[in-house]
Amino acid sequence: THGAHADGSPRYRYRVRLADGAKSERFDVPHGLNEGQSRAFVASIQAQEDAHGLLLAKKREAAKGAAANAGEAFEGETADTWHARFMVSRIGLVATSAHTHSKSNWAKWISPHLGKKPMVTITRDDIEVVRDGLDAAVAAFHAQGRGPDRLMPKSAQNIWAVVTTAFKSACQAKRASGLRVREDNPCFNVLAPTNGASRRKAWIYPNEFLQLVSCVDIPAAWRELYALACYLYLRPGELYELRVRDVDLDGEVVAVSRAWDWDDENAKAPKTENGIREVPIHPGLLPMLTRMIDGKALDAKVVPIFEQVSVHRIAELLRSHLALAGVNHPRLLDNTSTHMPIGFRSWRDTGITWAAIEGVSLQTLQRRAGRDDPKTTSGYVKEAEDRPKLRGRTFPMLPADPVWPNVRPSEAPIYRESSRESGGGVGNRTPVRKSLNIVSTCVAEYLYRPSSRHSASSV
Repeated sequence: THGAHADGSPRYRYRVRLADGAKSERFDVPHGLNEGQSRAFVASIQAQEDAHGLLLAKKREAAKGAAANAGEAFEGETADTWHARFMVSRIGLVATSAHTHSKSNWAKWISPHLGKKPMVTITRDDIEVVRDGLDAAVAAFHAQGRGPDRLMPKSAQNIWAVVTTAFKSACQAKRASGLRVREDNPCFNVLAPTNGASRRKAWIYPNEFLQLVSCVDIPAAWRELYALACYLYLRPGELYELRVRDVDLDGEVVAVSRAWDWDDENAKAPKTENGIREVPIHPGLLPMLTRMIDGKALDAKVVPIFEQVSVHRIAELLRSHLALAGVNHPRLLDNTSTHMPIGFRSWRDTGITWAAIEGVSLQTLQRRAGRDDPKTTSGYVKEAEDRPKLRGRTFPMLPADPVWPNVRPSEAPIYRESSRESGGGVGNRTPVRKSLNIVSTCVAEYLYRPSSRHSASSV
């Protein structure tokens, strides 16, 4: 008994043994029952609990609610619920765009297979079901091109990274985080989705570069931006944040320590662990860069024109400038399952490839480019090995004055299919060589003329 009721009759209370071995909270026996009747009542309640587990279910739901409110793990927590907690922990650690993509990729490609299952019970077989689904989407892309429920190989790899990152944290996160809920990683030794044929990146040849930067129909500020993007091969966000104080003319290096995040609209550390670095200023760029920063405040941006166009439209702008300069080879414009069209980020690919052509070692390239994985950098070296005739033509000397000689579109090389008579390989290169000679001669005359001040509108 536990005291007495107001009328003096004994008050009986009870607890029920739950299926998990614990006892329930205490409940009152209905008023008016004697001891024998109370025992019979408790026995019937115990039988109901043994048969249906209603009290245990209620206990677990209460625990889930409390854990969810506190951002903690709980018994039977589903993969979807765990991943929601995991994504909360990632806020501020990754870019907003990456955070958003991870959530959407989980919802579309992973949750349908794993979301409702308890996080602690997911097996290797479950992970392989996700992987097989990604393989099927990649196969559909190769067979039918872009479309719903189809994935480019790179996209499938990104989604696979969402899976592996989540389960790595589920078994390796610090205990204080509350995210470690497993002792093993079900992704261990599971093959990644089929990578498929990666798309080749477009990059600019030296003669095409000169043709672009010599075209006075393109505003000088944009030509300067393209030159810096190529010669320094920084990431777009790093170039956007480049300040005068980062340029060391005496040491002939540029210090990289920040990158602009367009989604979060603020400056952050560079993308990779090796992102904080120094990049040498090529002698061909030094006169122009010296003139660009002359008289500017230390905190001034080196290329402020970058702020005048959305990052989502700058690739389109570059292609329009290439068209204006008559740079029109199909390899720069093709957008297929095997080729990527030229974009602003292609300047980074161009600069790294040029450096590889000039014989810069793989280790040095990786350091200057701020990359962590040498496999990525080795792709540029392989590309350079196929272009030995370009050695000595890359990184041409640029004049300090932004008003460079113009190559009119009418003089620009136009890509034509080769014929047997022309002796061409993939195309007739005679116009290209002729244009290269024209541009190189113009630039050389400009550089070594005693007094060379041209007047032209920067448009």
